[in-house]
Amino acid sequence: MPGFHINTGAGGAYDGTGPSNTSEFLWQHRWIIENLGKRINKSNKGGSVVAKEVALPDLKMERQEVLGGLVWYKFAKAVKFDDAVVTFYDDSNISDRIELWKRQVYTEEDGIRQHTTYKQDSAFSLLGGDGKVIKKITLKNSWPANISQGRLTYTESDIKLVVVTLAFDWAEIRIEGSL
Repeated sequence: MPGFHINTGAGGAYDGTGPSNTSEFLWQHRWIIENLGKRINKSNKGGSVVAKEVALPDLKMERQEVLGGLVWYKFAKAVKFDDAVVTFYDDSNISDRIELWKRQVYTEEDGIRQHTTYKQDSAFSLLGGDGKVIKKITLKNSWPANISQGRLTYTESDIKLVVVTLAFDWAEIRIEGSL
């Protein structure tokens, strides 16, 4: 693997062992959607949904700075997660499921509904080379904040995409062994 290897021993000193040849790295193409709101997973049609990619949320730590004498001290103040974005290959199966979930949030007749009707947990798992779960990311109380139906064009012959932005309250990240 190209790059730098940070290897520290006791007290932060280099211990001379070099990189491990048994390191298990996470690959971008080894993941599955465990759950994407009950309206996506549970459908009268059955069948699976095909996602092209998932942009996992960034974790941002807001900070507070306090001047103490002549030194600024920095402390963690709050945690904020960016939205997650899931890009699906469009077919009637996924379009119908997303429409059902959207109707739990909003309809033209009822307007915006109570959050208890549409907030659901969504989960993604990253897999190791052996197919076992290495890391599970659960987006607590997620809901479709934006649904982009893509575009139609005569100039390309690509598969149409549907992009769903998931807002959520917080994320739980579990590493293998603590699942």
